[in-house]
This record gives sequence, structure tokens and C-alpha cells, in this order.
Amino acid sequence: MTPTKDELHDQLNIWGYYREQEDVYGQVLDKINPKLNAIILNSLGRLSDDLGDYAQARVKELLWEI
Repeated sequence: MTPTKDELHDQLNIWGYYREQEDVYGQVLDKINPKLNAIILNSLGRLSDDLGDYAQARVKELLWEI
């Protein structure tokens, strides 16, 4: 938790550290249970959308639906 009580990945987004946030997600992706993995894929899709990479966001959204 950060001083603002946000989880680290959320705080990185608030601060605009999008690539760092993506790195954090990448480090845990496929190393956790399927439910949390789906949440990470969804978060990666939203992050790609935030960064304007709409094609990549759609790919991650489709992976999440599998």
C-alpha cells in the first residue's frame, strides 16, 4: 500500500507511470491463479487503451474472454 492507501499498481497509474505499471503486470501475468490472471489481462487492456494503443487493448480484451 502507498501512503494514500492505493495499491501500488493503481498509484503508478495515478502518477502517470504507465510503463512501470505495465512492467508490474507483466511480472505477475501467468504466475498467479486464473481469476487474478484475468484481472491482470483486463487491467493491461485498459492500460493499453489509456496509452492509445487500441489494437493492443482489443487483443488483451479478447484474451481475457477466453
